[in-house]
Amino acid sequence: MELALYFETMYVMLIRRERKRHAIFYAIFSSVMILLITVWIITEAYFGEELWVLSRTLSGGSSLRARVWFFGCGTLAIIVLQLMTDALMVRPGKGANRD
Repeated sequence: MELALYFETMYVMLIRRERKRHAIFYAIFSSVMILLITVWIITEAYFGEELWVLSRTLSGGSSLRARVWFFGCGTLAIIVLQLMTDALMVRPGKGANRD
């Protein structure tokens, strides 16, 4: 669903004849977000398979997460994603009072 919405949005934004700055900003912003979401989903899926399917007899649970380097990549991706969305919400708009 996210990919379909992303590609439809990119199609609508890039089909316009006039390329405004905000359209380019949102296109780049959306592309970075979809990349970060993809990294997060892939690392979580791989870690889930590793923990619950391949190594189900290992004890440790969450302590195993600290030993896996790619889990840090997924965590970093979701933290950056959250910071990006928070920064977009506090970004002043065109009609905002900038005193």
